[in-house]
Amino acid sequence: RKVVWINGLPSWPDEYPSLKGKPAVGDAKTHICFPIEKNGTPVAAFGIFCSSEIERNAEIKAFLKAIGCLLSLHLYRSKDSTLNIINLVKQTRVKPAVAIESNVMTDRQLLILKMMHEGRTNIVISELLGYSESTVRQETIKIFAKLGCSGREEASIIYREKLEKTA
Repeated sequence: RKVVWINGLPSWPDEYPSLKGKPAVGDAKTHICFPIEKNGTPVAAFGIFCSSEIERNAEIKAFLKAIGCLLSLHLYRSKDSTLNIINLVKQTRVKPAVAIESNVMTDRQLLILKMMHEGRTNIVISELLGYSESTVRQETIKIFAKLGCSGREEASIIYREKLEKTA
């Protein structure tokens, strides 16, 4: 779950014995590899070979993290056909979706509830949906109030029992 950064190619460092003997791409001097995640679990890796040696700095690290997040988001959106985040996010401004015991939840709240049920944290949900963590936190508070529950576990049980079949 962390970025691997190797300078000094074409020789591979000793700590990567499985790469020994494998040629670097072209005249590569640097290899940067970072995980691509789905549902918070690494499922693939994305590697970059550079013809010059690239030194680590905060700007490059932030840039690579952003690329990893975008690729992870793309993977999440394209591989999970049961959940089309783009359409659900667009619908959040349009109409309320489901009434639960006389409390109406918006599509955005239902999506956040589903993602909470999947075990995602507010930070992960905010990154995937493009909202601030504060917005997601406020929505979870509203969700708990509408469901009459006091936390994520209770909300997840209610989701599973009442909504999972319709979501």
